[in-house]
Amino acid sequence: MPAREQQNYFQLFGLAPGFAIDRDAVERKYRKLQALLHPDRHAASGGQQQRIAMRQSALVNEAYGVLMDDCARAGHLLQLQGIELNDETDTTADAGFLAEQMELRERLQELGECADPREAGAEAAQLSRQAAASAAQVCDGFSRAWQGGDWQAAREYLLKMKFIGKLNAAISDTVAGLRTEN
Repeated sequence: MPAREQQNYFQLFGLAPGFAIDRDAVERKYRKLQALLHPDRHAASGGQQQRIAMRQSALVNEAYGVLMDDCARAGHLLQLQGIELNDETDTTADAGFLAEQMELRERLQELGECADPREAGAEAAQLSRQAAASAAQVCDGFSRAWQGGDWQAAREYLLKMKFIGKLNAAISDTVAGLRTEN
């Protein structure tokens, strides 16, 4: 099967490829593109035109989702450079980072077992702040590596972003579980 041509979402939105983006500009461009391409706008057109509009609208939605998500945007930038990640096998080699992630996961597990809702809420907020600080640091590292053309360092930062993203999702799930118990 031939490889699928790589779509450049930055180009679609009229942006120069880069990690730092103007979210408001992306939002404005998204709304403008959807106003032009939304399938409802082409309801009176023939079936072929409706299908084209639907595919284009779906592409704009996909591009918007990628551009607005730090981890997805970083992955897209690396894909544009021909660097692919295997989510099943690729992981960071930074032992210190992995140890920190294990400690945070253990604290999160203990949080799920905490009997005091106030204590659990305070600990969840602390974990959330730590994860946000770690995410900001990793995103900054990715941005510097990307700007410097150091694709392997950028790849390593992306692997860390994925870890932090999973941690944030687990924190959110735990907090949601705590709310339903109370």
